[in-house]
Amino acid sequence: MAKKILDFSCANGHVFEGWFANDEEWQEEKAAGTFVCPICGSREITRRLTAPHFSRVKGTTRTDVAKDLNVREGQKRAELQAKAMKALRTVAESAEDVGERFPDEVRGMKEGKTAIRLVKGKCDPKEAETLREEGIPVMPLPDAITKKLN
Repeated sequence: MAKKILDFSCANGHVFEGWFANDEEWQEEKAAGTFVCPICGSREITRRLTAPHFSRVKGTTRTDVAKDLNVREGQKRAELQAKAMKALRTVAESAEDVGERFPDEVRGMKEGKTAIRLVKGKCDPKEAETLREEGIPVMPLPDAITKKLN
């Protein structure tokens, strides 16, 4: 009778193989409490995906994986930030600059006195807060958006 080579891991992270006639055989041993980790004796065993034709990646440890995931998350955040900055720059470039008239222009748009359009301009933080309280969505744009940095 041919044996199946199955991969397992224990609760302590040890990875090992088991040779069984079928899938039920190892589950019966586990249920009986006779199937334990050969390294530490743990009875908390889970079956892993078996890929017998793939070579093992060298130099990878559990701490390396965590570090790699952190690096990838940082890269994703940087990519998202770059996309957001590009979108904000596109919007800022296409907006009409109304300068100091900004508060009056956006109020006029809300009241229907002027055409609704994309505008940018200047107002102090107190005036911006007053506009938000009036239900007019405004936000400050950082210099990185409005000025050429290079």
